[in-house]
Amino acid sequence: MTEAILKCPTCNAVHHEKTDVFGNKKGEKSDFDAREIFGVNYTCPITLEDTDELVALPCGHLLSKRAYGQMGGCTGGASLEEADGRDDGCGEDRALIHIRKAGQRSCEGTYRRHSRGDDAYTKIGQYDGQDVTYSIEVRTVELKRWWYLSCDSSNPSEPRIDFYRAPVKDSCDYPKGVRWEAASLFGKFPSPRVAVSYFE
Repeated sequence: MTEAILKCPTCNAVHHEKTDVFGNKKGEKSDFDAREIFGVNYTCPITLEDTDELVALPCGHLLSKRAYGQMGGCTGGASLEEADGRDDGCGEDRALIHIRKAGQRSCEGTYRRHSRGDDAYTKIGQYDGQDVTYSIEVRTVELKRWWYLSCDSSNPSEPRIDFYRAPVKDSCDYPKGVRWEAASLFGKFPSPRVAVSYFE
């Protein structure tokens, strides 16, 4: 088996595919150790399109996820093309939402829908010394639909504590590629980074 390589279109640096300890790669596509980038808009040097769905190669240069997938790359063992193609009716139930690098550290973690009828992605955590349920859900505020990242109040008679919000993209049933902002004074800077993965 020959090792796959990917050449950066900007600096011509050669990146080798990652494998497990036995030299086996995961899936048909190759993982060149690219990292997803959030909160940045950039013109891809291959597609020449402005996009905020980016990956950074190990050399530091950026590509659109689409171009990286076309070059045979994937992140996390699943090809980006496969991940983007999973927005079918049941794809949202298989999605795991990973929140990281949030100013409000207690929001970080993995959220999921636990059954097909659930309206929110949830996780259990602690806030202010109490066990609470964190959720990512859609709400309509002033005729606009928003994703809200919030948690239960420790007092059931009080409203939920909203940390962050992001506008809903109608093309996706989960908060993928959206820009988060503080929804209240509880939402500390920086806004969270969101990654999506899937389980079978």
